[in-house]
Amino acid sequence: MTVHDNTISGNAQGIYIVNDPLDLAVGNVITANRVGTDRDGLIAIANGVGINDGGTNTQIGGEAIGEGNVVSGNEFDGIIVGVTTGTQVVGNLIGTDINGTGVLANGGGGIAGGGSNGAVVERNIVAGNGTAGIGISANDTLVTSNLIGASLDAEPYSIGPVCHDRNDRNWTIQVHRIMVTVHGLRP
Repeated sequence: MTVHDNTISGNAQGIYIVNDPLDLAVGNVITANRVGTDRDGLIAIANGVGINDGGTNTQIGGEAIGEGNVVSGNEFDGIIVGVTTGTQVVGNLIGTDINGTGVLANGGGGIAGGGSNGAVVERNIVAGNGTAGIGISANDTLVTSNLIGASLDAEPYSIGPVCHDRNDRNWTIQVHRIMVTVHGLRP
């Protein structure tokens, strides 16, 4: 399934990929969407959850210019990486406006998940969210080169010695399980 260049707002779940026991939800591509905002990516129109991934080898965003999604303004988590294998969350704006400079907070975490294997969370801007910027319970997962708790212009969204999410909680990255690699927080 490919979901490209849509405005998806005002739903219980913006994009929901079911964890399929027959493994039919494989190779999904979600790029260049505005999930939880208006079509201009500047005003929040909340879904309950922005993107809920239960598929295999799902690509959320991408490395090329224009492939990233704006996943902001949702009532709960922006992106949930559920019981998945090989999910890539790359190059997205999560909790910010389409310019990456204004806050459109998700009510829960920016990127949340549990039970994933082999996920890559890379080069995302994750800021202004209600709880953890990135909170993952995973195996063999790489979290690297994300800008967390600050806008694209590196302005922090909270006060304190470290850039946290908007409630200034020490929840910038929460990682549980084995073989999770966490690298630098800035691209």
